[in-house]
Amino acid sequence: MSLLSKNNWFLPFLLSCIVFVIVLISHSFFYTLNKNIQDTYYQIKEILFEKQANPNIIVVEIDEKTLQNIGSFPFKRDTYIPFIDNLNKAGAGIIAFDIIFSDTWDKDQDTLFAEKVLESKNIVLGHAIDERGKLLPLYWALNSEELTTGYFAPLIDRSTDTVYSFAPYRLSDGKTHYHFSISVLKLFFSRLLLKDFFQIPLEKEKAFQLTDTLTIPYSRSTDNEV
Repeated sequence: MSLLSKNNWFLPFLLSCIVFVIVLISHSFFYTLNKNIQDTYYQIKEILFEKQANPNIIVVEIDEKTLQNIGSFPFKRDTYIPFIDNLNKAGAGIIAFDIIFSDTWDKDQDTLFAEKVLESKNIVLGHAIDERGKLLPLYWALNSEELTTGYFAPLIDRSTDTVYSFAPYRLSDGKTHYHFSISVLKLFFSRLLLKDFFQIPLEKEKAFQLTDTLTIPYSRSTDNEV
């Protein structure tokens, strides 16, 4: 009798515990806590292993000196042409603009800049995304299938207004659109290894597939975010 009674209450108790744990894991508080733990882990890891930024990655800033010499921002489109030429002469592998070229400026300048971008073949431009998640187009001369682009939008935890991750790709209008940082990496490896890594499967073994040999694990197995 005692064994039977134990079995009668043990199974409901076990099921209740399982449901409770699932609810806790899925709750937004624990989601945020998990993200904070991950963020702290990577910060500590960088300190312990003394990881430094890659010296081959150069950030070219628009600073006060730039504004004094060139004028107020946004600049004329032809301003970027010698900038691109100088970077390529210096051996730049990839040139990534975190500037959104969406508005028409001047027809001649717009055409010259677009021709330079397409001629270089090593440039990544950024897209904006509206509140509905739709990618906003670049200006008319940059509307080319040959152009490498990526969207900027990160995933923001609205409870803390903190960016913890981003979606590596979005499917829209029957096409695959990559995040800006993913496009930069894919173009870099495509040019380095002479393979087109923009046309490979999106996922491999429940991780995002960057190249044929490199994958990026998702932050959670149930989400499309890294």
